[in-house]
Amino acid sequence: MEQFGNKVTFNLEGVLKENIISSEYWKECQHLTNWTEVVDEIYNEVSHCEPWMGGNARGPSTAFCLLYKLFTMKISVDDIYGLLDHGDSPYIRAIGFLYLRYVGDPKTLWSWYERYVNDEEEIQPEDGGKTVTIGMFVRDLLLEQVCVRPLHLLFPITILVLKHKRRCVFSVTFYREAMQVGAPKCDTFPTLVTG
Repeated sequence: MEQFGNKVTFNLEGVLKENIISSEYWKECQHLTNWTEVVDEIYNEVSHCEPWMGGNARGPSTAFCLLYKLFTMKISVDDIYGLLDHGDSPYIRAIGFLYLRYVGDPKTLWSWYERYVNDEEEIQPEDGGKTVTIGMFVRDLLLEQVCVRPLHLLFPITILVLKHKRRCVFSVTFYREAMQVGAPKCDTFPTLVTG
């Protein structure tokens, strides 16, 4: 799959990228030479999707080191679907969504994410944080200007949601508030406009 954006940083924050490539874990990951080996490593080592390790340990997380490894491998469309639909771990799936959020073309992002916005599999994106569904994680990647810190590649998004002839408009400014006050769950997100 063609990667969008900066081919050196893969649209990661500079400090994060530098910390990844200088980390011991990144150096240990150099023996991983194909998609299957990286997916196995994600399954065995990833327990959250934050860019940085939690607690007293400071450094890039295993999730983002392995995400960066996938960036450098320039994986195929089939490999991406393999991540998004993987049945063994929600973290494998989350890294697939993060891959698309960082290096996928924003104009095609909705076509990748659409069928997952109501996915009920549970995940804990932040180390020690609350559990959410994959669908909520995906919606946050689409709608939040900052998600699972640090700053992701930004692009303006408006999503128009239709459900049973009722219109619900979710935007970056009030998406979270609408979900907190019990806005209806929307089964389809038919229109995504990026600009």
